[in-house]
Amino acid sequence: MAPLRAHEREQAKAQREAMEIWHNAHSLWKVERDRILNEAKSAKGEKRTAAQADLAPLGLEPEAPPSADRTVTEPTFEGLSKLLAHGHLSLGLFSDEGGQFLDGYAMNSENRQKPLAAFNDLWQGNPIRRTRSGDGHATLFGRRLAVHLMMQATAARGLMADPQAADTGFLPRFLMCDPPSAIGSRMQSNSRRDDFAM
Repeated sequence: MAPLRAHEREQAKAQREAMEIWHNAHSLWKVERDRILNEAKSAKGEKRTAAQADLAPLGLEPEAPPSADRTVTEPTFEGLSKLLAHGHLSLGLFSDEGGQFLDGYAMNSENRQKPLAAFNDLWQGNPIRRTRSGDGHATLFGRRLAVHLMMQATAARGLMADPQAADTGFLPRFLMCDPPSAIGSRMQSNSRRDDFAM
């Protein structure tokens, strides 16, 4: 994960700079648009038509630069959908502490059915269709999610024993492995120091 983390850090710095440029461009666009609309409110006839003609070259509202994040650790499906809408087309749900995701808000016993079904839908390549009173309606095509979760055996067994996770098809989409523990077998005290190693 080190190269990906380094890439995310690099992109986050570039995104901060792009956000400053976008804020300035968006402010200028908004001031000019508001000026034209204010003039159009009191205008009639030809002046109103002229105001419409002035709006055309102004163009669409400048879009904010996408999020630099390529990975998430414990998202809700709503948060993931927003990030896929305003960020990259593909994301990774990667965590070496997968229990955070399993014990998080999205996967608690009251909410679990919804994200299980939504993840299945996303993994099948189906578009994300969201209709909310506050956000309106949006359909996102071509979004992808990769999932890699590492967790202690007790946390994993709890998920694997959940009939909801198995019956919805969530668990069968994973390749699972349970390697034997290396605790107590990594004997650094027996290793020899190599002064010539680079």
